[in-house]
Amino acid sequence: MLEAIQKIQEAERHNEQLKEALIQSLKKKQEEQTQELQTIQKNLREKTLHEVELLESNLQEALQNEKKEWLLSAEKTRKNYQRLYEERKDEAVKTIIERVKQTYGRL
Repeated sequence: MLEAIQKIQEAERHNEQLKEALIQSLKKKQEEQTQELQTIQKNLREKTLHEVELLESNLQEALQNEKKEWLLSAEKTRKNYQRLYEERKDEAVKTIIERVKQTYGRL
């Protein structure tokens, strides 16, 4: 009977050792997974930051290009209006001079 009790106690100690080893193994595995998760999260943050910076750069470049196009278009329009003004101004002056000549005769 005493021998059976000793075997049971020995088995319980052995089971307790196995339990502790398993707990330690699980803790180590959890720490490894936590570390791996943190590494993945860090890499994703860095990748996301890089993507955002790239997107901002592309948008900034697109805005600059659009601004240049608008400025060129505005300059073309301004030059066209200036040309039309000069043409019509000369025509108006000629017309006024002709009417003055017709009305008052040659001077």
